[in-house]
Amino acid sequence: MYLRLSYNAFTGAAPVSLGELAQLQLLQLQTNRITKIPNITQLDGSIYNNSTFVTDCGVPSAFDEALECENCTMCCEYYSNVIARFVSSALLNASHQLSLSSYSIGNANEDCYPQEDTLIAENLGLNYSEFAAVLIACFVVFCCMVALSLYLFSNRKNSENAVTTSTERSEEDDKYALSRIGNESVYSYFVTDKVLGWIVAFATLGIQIGLLFVFVVASEANLQDDAIDIQFTWKCPRDSDLCKDTADLAGPGWFIFFMLMIANLAKDMISGSKLIYHSSKVRHPIGSRIRYFIGGTLLCSITLFALYVSCHAMICNT
Repeated sequence: MYLRLSYNAFTGAAPVSLGELAQLQLLQLQTNRITKIPNITQLDGSIYNNSTFVTDCGVPSAFDEALECENCTMCCEYYSNVIARFVSSALLNASHQLSLSSYSIGNANEDCYPQEDTLIAENLGLNYSEFAAVLIACFVVFCCMVALSLYLFSNRKNSENAVTTSTERSEEDDKYALSRIGNESVYSYFVTDKVLGWIVAFATLGIQIGLLFVFVVASEANLQDDAIDIQFTWKCPRDSDLCKDTADLAGPGWFIFFMLMIANLAKDMISGSKLIYHSSKVRHPIGSRIRYFIGGTLLCSITLFALYVSCHAMICNT
């Protein structure tokens, strides 16, 4: 059994009896003004897949609060396009006034999007924000392990040789570290011993993380949240039971994207990695090694986070 009641003028709550149809395999209710969906057991999606259960549970919505539908497989936007028509009167009066009539069309573009868990949520039980935190934490731990391994190797290599540290050599090392980050970069303060510089650098880092985090939150797959940036790229045409994805994101697009990301972010990642490697040198004082490691790790981490955010922004807006 299937019901296609889309593109009508139904208003109010959908009948509770819909939830009693045990053989129901397809239910499409989009582009109406239905304000409430009864508790309908999750339908078998083996035949129609994402097109099995479609309602206007996306945003923007025609209602103050978006329609909630926990078991829907596809959510469509519902908005009203007011189209104005000027119809000349059969008998124009002396001032030549025109009469105005208007009507509304809900979701004229038939924009929809599947309501399903992301791969990260399905496999790890995490949303994008939580996964970003775990990813960066794991990366920092990885940097610590790499730096420690390099330090132990360097210490063993130089165990039989006397290692001396001169003021001139330390200044050269500081200049090298600054050249890796960039003398004009605010992150250059991390390789110095200036307290005010560290405060400025951490404040800048916090602002960058906050700005990037806004894009992560906006990419969450919560189709009832008006703050999301997801573009509804699926179409549910009136003459077909199946909804179709019209997104143009494909292999060549991803290839160009990653090439651009490499061109823009590779330098920072390489420079940060060199700083982490530089921090493992035995000849450096402990204070210098800590500064080099923090500077390199933070530079690599913010670069990785920027790449992560860019990937989600591309998915949402394509």
